[in-house]
Amino acid sequence: MEREVTPTDWTNAPFEEARDVGANQSGMRQFNERVVLQIIRRAGSLPKADIARVSNLSAQTVSVIINQLIVEELLVKQDKVKGKIGQPSVPIALNPHGAYSIGVSIDRHQVETILIGFTGDIMNRTAQTYPYPDPEFIFPLIHHSVEFITRSIPAERRKRLAGIGVAAPSFIVGKWEEQLNAPPEVMAQWKNIDIRAQVSTPAGPPVYLAKDTTAACLAELMFGSGLEYPNYLYVFIGSFLGGGIVLNGSLFPGMFGNAGAIGSIQVPDVDDQGQLRGFRQLADCAALFTLEETLKAFGLTIEQAVADGPAEAKAAVEAWIANSAQAVAHAIASACAVIDFDGIVIDGTMPRRLLDAFVQATTNALNDMRLDGIVRPWIRAGAVGADATSLGGAILPFYSSFVPNDNILRNLPD
Repeated sequence: MEREVTPTDWTNAPFEEARDVGANQSGMRQFNERVVLQIIRRAGSLPKADIARVSNLSAQTVSVIINQLIVEELLVKQDKVKGKIGQPSVPIALNPHGAYSIGVSIDRHQVETILIGFTGDIMNRTAQTYPYPDPEFIFPLIHHSVEFITRSIPAERRKRLAGIGVAAPSFIVGKWEEQLNAPPEVMAQWKNIDIRAQVSTPAGPPVYLAKDTTAACLAELMFGSGLEYPNYLYVFIGSFLGGGIVLNGSLFPGMFGNAGAIGSIQVPDVDDQGQLRGFRQLADCAALFTLEETLKAFGLTIEQAVADGPAEAKAAVEAWIANSAQAVAHAIASACAVIDFDGIVIDGTMPRRLLDAFVQATTNALNDMRLDGIVRPWIRAGAVGADATSLGGAILPFYSSFVPNDNILRNLPD
């Protein structure tokens, strides 16, 4: 029996709260199935008795659900665990080949396409760079990449492809037009492009779309800090800077899919003498693009400067960390005044050593601020890193089709 995948519009419909507590009322089978799948995904594997305890479902309900999901090949039984009191337990785990998803990440200089299995492991990937994002080049490239990636799925299992998730910036026209040496007429094409429609094909799988930093936040939620913390602001520092929001253990995209747009927050613009010159958007003063431009004078990439750069280059990196961390700390304080976040997760496309230094500098800057009326949040580095946007895109179909949410409950018949 194959599971039907129902597409969800990620740009026009807000996400609903997801919960890991089931209910035994009739008519809630689909919701309870997703609860069971989510519990197993977070735990890695669990015996039926533990799943029943965590989900608040009856042992009989859990047994029926798990047996059906095993028949559908979404779950598998693992070897019995012996040596404990009572009967040996049989852990239940996700089947890595129970479902597949393709993720597409559109960046200013690269399109990356990946294939993941049901456990989220990356099974195949392809990437293509370009000088600037020309839609007449990018979308044929995406179709070619998707076709290539799909062929790597065994033919008999291709019907288990849940969908294609696309992660793309919300400001392809604007800041990119300011920063890239691209023909204006090429960049102007993005103003009227429906990305989902461009990626979709008549006989192809459903296509899901999310802002790139929202997708990165989803990757962190599913495979990083989301396993430990239910509420946090997510900050992703790439060529540009953005973010996402996790509330009550669920991704919160906002009414227009733009929640967590922390890069748009106004922060103080201070000169070298510490004098206030005015205010700038956070994305203009705390993104990796500014550091990349500075290091061009040394003929170095960020990775080269951090690993083995000359003293002058390392000093430039340290100056960027100090100035950018101060700006991010101001934005965090503003965000926490609006939503009572208990924590902040910072990640990005940078070497781990640089990320750790940036997180520590941001923590220090926030500690030096007066936060009267605000509970000081914890700050930690993200766990996913440079793969966050493409992995988050690939998770979109799984999140829509296999994660519990209240939309399912509202659509049940009376």
